[in-house]
Parts: sequence; structure tokens; C-alpha cells
Amino acid sequence: MANPWLDLAKAGAGAAAAVFALKLQKAQRGGPHKPTRKVWVIAVTWKFKSQADKEKLIKIWTPLAEYVAKHEPNTLAYEMSFSEDDPLKVFLYERYVNKSDWNVTHQSAQIYKDFFKQVDDEHLLASSDVQFYTESDIGFC
Repeated sequence: MANPWLDLAKAGAGAAAAVFALKLQKAQRGGPHKPTRKVWVIAVTWKFKSQADKEKLIKIWTPLAEYVAKHEPNTLAYEMSFSEDDPLKVFLYERYVNKSDWNVTHQSAQIYKDFFKQVDDEHLLASSDVQFYTESDIGFC
């Protein structure tokens, strides 16, 4: 399907036309789409001292992830990924409708508190890097 806005953007009409073209393409992809909103994101990288620590954390994180899926409807994504370059590193990608869904709803859940208490008590993490973002609504997911 031809996209006149994309043609304008390619012709040098500017960034606004390019952004509009991306949003139009997203809308034309078919299937369900999120409405435009500035979703709040957390990107977490955890590094472990040993494979045993990583496996222990995965074991105790899994019930937390299941709880979030069932009881936190404003948590849009809560996913653990494994590094292809470092077997002792994982990446968590969390998406929330807004910041309060994380700092009020998510962090106040007893299972969340219990998870982090156990992680701290057992010293499962060698390092933790947490970054906070707001989505631009450019592109799609």
C-alpha cells in the first residue's frame, strides 16, 4: 500500500512527516495495536557470580512473573531474556501503563517484597543495572 507521508519524508519533508509515516505504517500492519501513550519502561541487567545463583534466581522469579501476569493488568510486559554472549547475565524488560503501576502496584505486592528479600539474603546477584525509560511511540511493539 502506498504511503504518501512516507514518500514526503523520503523527499526531505522533515522529521514530523517521518514520525507520522511510522505511526501510519504501524496502524496499517493489521491486528491489535496499543493506543498512543507514553508507556513507562524498566530495563534491568543482572549479572551472577555462578550458574547456580542464576538458576536459583530464575526458580524464585518465575512465580513472581506468573503473579504479575495474573494480578497486574497494567503491566504490559514482564520478560526475562538470556544473554547470548554471557551465560551469567540476564535482561529483564518491563513495560507499565504508567510509573505508578510500578512504584505503587508492583512494588507493594508481597510476592515482590519476598522475592527481593530472598535475592538479598542469599546474595544471588553479582551486579544489577536498572534503567528507566518512557517510550517515544515511534515504532511498534
